Order: sequence, then C-alpha cells, then structure tokens
Amino acid sequence: MDSIPLVTRATIDLHYTLLSQIGNLGSTPDGKLKGFCRAPWSDEETKAICLVQASARFSGLITLYDAVGNLRIRTPGDHTTVFAVGSHLDTVPNGGNYDGAAGVIAGLEAIKTLWDARVPLQRGLELIVWRGEESATRGVAYVGSKAATGTLDPAILTRTWRGSTLAHAMESQNVDPTFVQQQKQCFPDTGRQYLGYLELHIEQGRVLEQSDIPIGIVTSIFGNKRYWVELEGQADHSGATAMNDRKDTHAAYAAIHMALEKLYQREGSPTNVVWTNTMFNRGRADFDVLVDENTGNTSVPGYAYFRFETRSNNNTLGDSYATKALRVIEGTARSRDVIVRIHPDSSTPALEQLDISLTKALKESARYLGYGHTNLPSGGGHDGVVVSSVGIPVGMLFIPCRNGMSHSPLELANHEHIAMGANVLAQALYNLAK
Repeated sequence: MDSIPLVTRATIDLHYTLLSQIGNLGSTPDGKLKGFCRAPWSDEETKAICLVQASARFSGLITLYDAVGNLRIRTPGDHTTVFAVGSHLDTVPNGGNYDGAAGVIAGLEAIKTLWDARVPLQRGLELIVWRGEESATRGVAYVGSKAATGTLDPAILTRTWRGSTLAHAMESQNVDPTFVQQQKQCFPDTGRQYLGYLELHIEQGRVLEQSDIPIGIVTSIFGNKRYWVELEGQADHSGATAMNDRKDTHAAYAAIHMALEKLYQREGSPTNVVWTNTMFNRGRADFDVLVDENTGNTSVPGYAYFRFETRSNNNTLGDSYATKALRVIEGTARSRDVIVRIHPDSSTPALEQLDISLTKALKESARYLGYGHTNLPSGGGHDGVVVSSVGIPVGMLFIPCRNGMSHSPLELANHEHIAMGANVLAQALYNLAK
C-alpha cells in the first residue's frame, strides 16, 4: 500500500480557530458554555459553508452549489466516476461544534491532501457539505440530502422555527423552494457515477473513548420512528378533587414513561433498539395553547403532550418494537381514564449494513496507518442513509468524543483524532480511486 502525506493536528486546529467563531453563543455570566447554533439555511450555516469553500478554492479545488444550497467541492478534471465524502455544518440549538463539522473538516483535508500532493488518481473526488442534517429545528432530519435526491416531503417547507418557515429560510439563502416543492433531483448528478460515499463523524457515544481506540468502523446506522402523543384528561380543582376521581395527564405521562421502561426491560435489545420521550409540553405551538388552557397553579393538569421516538438498526425489529410501545402508551393512558391521540411525525429506515467493500477499505487504511480500530453501530442518523437510498454504496468511520457527549455545549473531540480520521479517509480514497 502506497504512502501519502499525513494530515496534522495543526491543520485541524487552524480550521477550528475560524469555525469556532461562527454561530458561537458564548457563555452565561457564570461561565457556562451556551454552545453553538447554526440552524439549517441560516446566515450562520451559510457563513460556515463559505469558510470551507474558501479553503477549498485556495487549494485550487472546484466549488459549486447545487439547486438546494448544498456545497460541492471537486478535484479538477473531467471525471465521470467519483468517490464522495460528506457531512454537515448545521447544529442543534445550543449544540456543539463537532457533530458534522468534524466530518466536513476531515473530508476537506483528506481531499486537499491528495490534490495538493498531485497524487495520480483515476477517479474524481468530491466533498459534499449537506445543508440541514439536524432535525431539531423543524422536526425532520437529512433535509439537504433529501431535497437534493428529490425525496423530501414538500409539506416540510411550511414548518416553522422561530417564526420562519423552511421555505422562507431557503429563500433567505438564495435557494428557490419550488425546486423542493416539485421534488426535483440534483443528486446524483447526471453524467457522474458515484462509486461510493464515505463519512467521518464523532461517535456520540462512549465505546471508543472508554476502550481507548481512536477509530470506529461503522457497521450499521439506526433508523427512527417519531410520534407526537396528546393526552387529554380533565382540568379540575387541585384541592377539592379526590385523588381517585382525577384524570391527571401529568400522572398519566409518568405512568406511561414507567410502563415503557418495563417494556424495554422485558423485550428491548440493548444493541439494536433504544427509545426516548424527547420533549414534554413543548415543541408544538398548536398544542401549547391547549396546555395553557388546561393547566394552572391550582389545577389538576387536564392536557399534556410529548414526543416519543424509537430507534433501531434492524427495520423489522424496529417496526415491531414501535408497535408494542404504542400499544403500551394507549393502554396505560386508558387505565388512567385519559384520552390519547398519537400522531406519526417522521420515519427514517435503518441502514442495516454498510457497504462491505468500503468498510474493508476503511479497515485496511486504519490498519496500514497503525491506528487501533473496532466495529460498532451508529445510534445516530446520518446523511449516508439517504445517499444509500439512491443506490450509492456507503462507508463510515467514527472518532471518539469526550464522555460520549453530543448535541451539547460540552461536545468535544480531540483534534488529533480528527486528523487521524482524515488520514484514514485520505488513504481509503487513494486506494479506491487510484
């Protein structure tokens, strides 16, 4: 296996010196970090993308935007066959600066390393900076990749965050939402055959850090099913209403949560299924009105709502478990004399097995570089799921993050690990494209 130049920690440091200034919310008066906010199709997300674009242009790489605003960075040349790398720069509100961004920086440096060294390659290389991977602002993940592949539900354009619809946010960044409305496709590109797609990401878990292993080879990506659940009881006097006469929606929610815990203890699979009640009485403005009307300082709560999700890397198992969980929610609510209404919100299938040949290429590159590595599934979702859905092989690797924390101001990855991940990507791309 031929050697290529290595990406250094100093190079990653330089990128983060600049990136850390974009969307940084600063600190509270007592010194607690507030994290970052680069919402999909926001000025902050665009500034971060432009930063990456400028670095690519400086190295002589070709940059362009597709019809929905995803940045595409390409090695020069008339290539009809391509290997791609990708990730995202948007964050959840008050999130960290490594979820997605580490993959973009590593992917950029992997391609720049090969291009700057003028390593002869038979295939083109491309970095894709996807818009809007995170679902936190408008409830749907992979918006940029789904929009590019023509698979995004146009109804998503009307979803709001901080008073702005997705359509308006797109327009503010010079993207025409009618492209999404008509479900047109701009990826994969006509005339370019994508032979594979690789992505680096922080693990968002503790396996690598606790095992002191710098590289994780991802074997599968969890899918998810998300629901809004309404509970309707009866608002009543908190003193005069006897305990056994109450239709208390907060008590019903607590009972539902405990019943779901018991279901998981009986039938859950620690390595294949997880579930979470992600939000309680927040996140839906139309439901918030009912909360205000049916709760008070001296009232038995008469209304509540929450968001429920299940995740699995096995679609059959995930579907089965979600069905059982919904039955538990319905049965427990009825036992509390509370009406329950369940609204499916979004669903993304699992990618049950990543491409064998790309996985092998990543393993061989890590081994050649002398980096410790291990196999593990991805509990979080990634744009690779969408890329795979249009027939492109997908491979993925993880690097550790401190205490496994992500979607948090405390999210942190060692820049040495990002450089190591970039080197694995570069070596794998070289071996695949030469």
